[in-house]
Amino acid sequence: MLCAAYLAAGPATRNQGKRDIEALFPATPFGPSGNVEVLAPMVLSSTASSYDNSSDTFTRNTKYYFWFFGSFVSLPIQSKDVHDGDDYLMTLLVDAMNANEPSEK
Repeated sequence: MLCAAYLAAGPATRNQGKRDIEALFPATPFGPSGNVEVLAPMVLSSTASSYDNSSDTFTRNTKYYFWFFGSFVSLPIQSKDVHDGDDYLMTLLVDAMNANEPSEK
C-alpha cells in the first residue's frame, strides 16, 4: 500500500514538483537558467552550467531535491563536472550530429 502511494506521487512530481524547483532559478531570455529533471517520484535534480573564459572550462553543477506536495528540501548531495572547453564543445557537436543521422534498418 505504501509503495502504491509512493508511485502515485509520480505524476504530481512531474508536473507541480518540477515547476516548484524551476521557480528557484532566475529566468533568462533563453528560459530558466537551470535544467530540472524528475529522477523518481518526489526526487528531482537541477543542473546549471557555466563557462569560464579565463580557464576555458565548462562547469556543470547538479543539486538534488526531495519534493513533498508543495514543500521541498535541498538534499546534501551535489555533483560538479568540469570539462575542458574545446573538448566539451566537440563532444556536444559530435553528439548532435549523430542524433540527426538517419538510423539504419
